[in-house]
Amino acid sequence: MHRRLTVILATITLVLGLTGTACAQYDGGNENVVVDPTDIEAGTATQVSFDYEVWRNGGDAGMCPWEVRLGGTEGQRDGVLLASGANEHPGTGMFVIMSVSTQVTVPADTPAGEATMKLVSSAAEDWSEMYTEYTHVPVTVLAPADDEDDDDEEPADTNPPTMRFWARKTMRAWRSRMTLGAIVWRVKDDVDPNPIVNIDVSSNEDIEGDWRVKKLRGRYYLFLRATTDSPSQCREYYVDVVATDAAGNETCKTATVKVLKKLCKAKKPKNSKKGK
Repeated sequence: MHRRLTVILATITLVLGLTGTACAQYDGGNENVVVDPTDIEAGTATQVSFDYEVWRNGGDAGMCPWEVRLGGTEGQRDGVLLASGANEHPGTGMFVIMSVSTQVTVPADTPAGEATMKLVSSAAEDWSEMYTEYTHVPVTVLAPADDEDDDDEEPADTNPPTMRFWARKTMRAWRSRMTLGAIVWRVKDDVDPNPIVNIDVSSNEDIEGDWRVKKLRGRYYLFLRATTDSPSQCREYYVDVVATDAAGNETCKTATVKVLKKLCKAKKPKNSKKGK
């Protein structure tokens, strides 16, 4: 058995010496081949990975190149070069598995239809034909999205939402109770089924905690505190309502609600005279 192994090794050495190279491609060729996806839109990328096994003489390290091509003749290094590189063999006198994983882009001007992704690997730096392996993977090139009929695109949404809005003009200051001040309802949009409603309230007085919004069955109820900070000044609530759809179109409503007290509502007589 030992003698037979010696003869085999001697034969391999003799063959390598005659061919002028110190490497040999494994008979298995390219393995674990993956091209994902195989339906590729022109101008976009796909992921390519495969392994190739190489043997080199001990102490004879060297580079083992690979390529990914599109189209061309079967068994030849032609077609469109998409990616290339090389893996180094340490020259350990044994088989070493080389791995390739790369992303390649199909040129945008590639005609749509059936095509072939060609994976090429070699154990020889000079691409000696006897040490070069080819794997052909069928793929489908799809037309770029830009080439599709523009008439199929939906027109831009430029119409703002619609809504109904009601607000009080005045309310009486009474025991600082929360009183209904405004209602927003029937908020609709011809494209967006759920427009966003924002309600904001400001005032000529400090109103922290003096207003709140309650949503019930698609309606928005604004409650305002019926009070003022000064016996001689009417509180004014400034209500701003904005309805916005998904396209950014807006509809705005505003109102001023006054909280009245007797003193702040009183008016001086037009013709005041001193008593007789």
